[in-house]
Amino acid sequence: MQSRIVAVLAITVTLVALAVPCTADQKKDRLTYVEKTKYPVIEEMEENNEALREAAEAKSAEILARVKEEADAGEDAKLELRFDTSNIVRPTGPEAFEAQSWHFPPTPQYLTGTCWSFSST
Repeated sequence: MQSRIVAVLAITVTLVALAVPCTADQKKDRLTYVEKTKYPVIEEMEENNEALREAAEAKSAEILARVKEEADAGEDAKLELRFDTSNIVRPTGPEAFEAQSWHFPPTPQYLTGTCWSFSST
């Protein structure tokens, strides 16, 4: 209960203080709008920086164009390594191999429950 009373009193005092008119000494602490200060030296520096930036961008564009031309010329000159498979005799099936080894017939893994074994191996 006491904290509520203290809070109400604090709010009341604040509202009363805001409602009291300002004296001449207090007006100096108020915000006012004034014309923006202009600095000719800084404006000149910004203009010089803008000119330098434009010159740098133009030089960068020139360099990038030259690099792209060189890359395009290099792409045309590249050789590709190809393997000629036209003369290779391919086996027709398992019976075409000379060595026949014995093995169990293949079994689908989903029927055996051992797919985990194959993946871990």
